[in-house]
Amino acid sequence: MSGTLALATSIADLDRGGLTRLVQARRVGYPDQINDSIDLAQALLRTDSLQYVLRSLNHHQLRALAKPDDASTEAIADLKALGLFGSSPEQAAVALPEVEAALSALSADNGWSADQPCPAQAAFAAPSELTHWYVPALTIMGQVAAVIRALSQSPLRLNRTGKPQAAAVRALAEQHGTHEDDAFEVIALARRAGLLVSAEADALVPAAAGERWLADPHTERWLALALATLPAPEVLTYALAGHTAVSAALAELPRLFPFIAETKLAEAAHTVALWESLGVTADGHLSGPGAALLTGDLEAARVAAKELPAPVPGVYVQPDLSVVVPGPLAAADEAALAACTVPEHIGVASTLRVTEGAIMGALDRGVTEATIRATFERLSLTGIPQPLDYLIAAAAARAGSLVVHEHEGYNGRTRLEVRDPGLTATLLVDRTLAHLQLHHAEVTAGERTASGRASGERTTGGEHTLYSQLRADHVLSALVEARYPAMAAQAHTPESQTPPSASGQSIHDSNGSGSVASKTPGTAQGTPADLAIAAAASEVATDAEAETVADPLTALVDRVSNVNSQSDGLGDIPGRLALAHKDKLTMRVTVEIRGDRRDFVVTPISIGAGRVRALDVQAGVERTFPVAAITVAEPVD
Repeated sequence: MSGTLALATSIADLDRGGLTRLVQARRVGYPDQINDSIDLAQALLRTDSLQYVLRSLNHHQLRALAKPDDASTEAIADLKALGLFGSSPEQAAVALPEVEAALSALSADNGWSADQPCPAQAAFAAPSELTHWYVPALTIMGQVAAVIRALSQSPLRLNRTGKPQAAAVRALAEQHGTHEDDAFEVIALARRAGLLVSAEADALVPAAAGERWLADPHTERWLALALATLPAPEVLTYALAGHTAVSAALAELPRLFPFIAETKLAEAAHTVALWESLGVTADGHLSGPGAALLTGDLEAARVAAKELPAPVPGVYVQPDLSVVVPGPLAAADEAALAACTVPEHIGVASTLRVTEGAIMGALDRGVTEATIRATFERLSLTGIPQPLDYLIAAAAARAGSLVVHEHEGYNGRTRLEVRDPGLTATLLVDRTLAHLQLHHAEVTAGERTASGRASGERTTGGEHTLYSQLRADHVLSALVEARYPAMAAQAHTPESQTPPSASGQSIHDSNGSGSVASKTPGTAQGTPADLAIAAAASEVATDAEAETVADPLTALVDRVSNVNSQSDGLGDIPGRLALAHKDKLTMRVTVEIRGDRRDFVVTPISIGAGRVRALDVQAGVERTFPVAAITVAEPVD
């Protein structure tokens, strides 16, 4: 005996909203092959789908499922909405044999019985008044901001599964003075919050939302990250109904959910750890903003989050070129300082460092020497130390001394403009650059025109111009790696034409001494505005990809809803008869031949050649009907 028809009848009674909630709550295999309620019922009664949903039920729900006669109407309705009860014309809730078998197997494996008393939940406690919740919150916000700025200059490589490459994350962690595991968590949180998106499926770049997030005050930044951790796992939400001690709620999960899977426990534990790092909890207890957030009161959470410290008026620049930031900075000040420093320690009080690479990176992006000086004069509470003054002047003198252009012509694919004649000689004899095969313009006599120039090619720069047969991005990467002050031609733009964005911070090597050019072929290089446009385009592509991923379930709901609206939702009559034959079910059929309509209660014996042979239960004889003549086929209890 199968519960397929009973469950299909229940599914046919659902509206679109109920059907959507059902398929989202259950594990539906092969959704593209499901066309009506019977197909969906068969998929939901598979063992793997049943075990998946039973492992998410608490003790009260399992007891109602095992003893429906003792359960409340509301409890049965909730279980029916999960596809664990069927229905029939005579009964509002019909027990399903497949569900009973799966429940029995799990009960035996876990030593659970419906006769066991339901565990009591602790009384609700007031939210914790811990005020130091913002310490980890400011730390992770600073880390997310540093990652967004880093990826705006050099996209993070992804592996074939769409996860960040370990080597790239390790390098990023070293640059920011954090642990590799923490860097993975920060990147995952930023992606979950929609601040980072994948570009061309092999690199991670800032989304348009990430650029906007950098300009937000810290209260809004925190709220965006905290919301990314919701919705919390349902098992954790249920356990927290009586707790503000999140660690205690986590420990209660095995008691409240007898069949809970290890994967769900791990998911809940990860969420709790993430809440602690965000200040949603502090020392294992919900903070004031965290408690408001979990109740869904975003305005209360926003008000509570104003406990975050106010922005500090300035920083302390030391003679060793370290910058002590005693607290959070306003977004504009943070962006201006980040454009010409590298992070060494990120926290409530952070430490940055001014390096030649950072200053050169800012100059490469079009920030002028005067702007850099004005930033430190405005923010430094200790003035500009002499070493910093010298570093800015020296970097400004070197900026633009080596510009890499793409080139089409006889002499090569890349053209280098060199301002310093001495630097030209050094480039030509540097063994680390030998593979670039740098050379001056070479034009054969046969290619010269009457004017003495090569036909079809304009020679520029003379002794101050070098060429290479390699691509411009390869040449730029090699020069930067060899510590030369090289920049891409599109980055060499006056500041008046290209204002730096809020995320305009350069990427540096692990020693913080030089810019690392993007080595991603086909990705945007140059100004932050170019990168923001590329990120926005990538975000649109990613949104389209997400819609494609979600489409199978949406299409399933569309197909089943369409069938439900056109008939009783149980699919075509041949399918119902085949199912009744398979499960030896009794059906009430209506047969109409030449205007003569008659009703029979039959049990199908065989189906084939467009006919069904069935036992007439009331008359006790076998009858054969053309399938095309059957207009109604309904199950009978």
